[in-house]
Amino acid sequence: MAKKEKEQKPTLSFDGKEYIVEDMEEEQRVLAAKVLRFQDHVNDIQNKLRTNMFINEQLVEGEKRFVKKYEKSKAKLRRSLEPEVVEASIAEAAA
Repeated sequence: MAKKEKEQKPTLSFDGKEYIVEDMEEEQRVLAAKVLRFQDHVNDIQNKLRTNMFINEQLVEGEKRFVKKYEKSKAKLRRSLEPEVVEASIAEAAA
């Protein structure tokens, strides 16, 4: 004959104690459900904050690189246009 396993009743861990859910009054169950739902929200928000801090680091570093490339490109364009600016100035002066 197989051993009968003890049936595990759903429990709630709260403040370091275990409570059997079916032994709770209805109001206690409702309050416990609220606490668990709010804890899920808190955990989710904390995870998102950590993720967003990580993403912020990536974006800041990425922005630095693109700003540097942008500044170099502007300088290169400025240098490439300088002969035209000098030629235009000479042409205006001659006119």
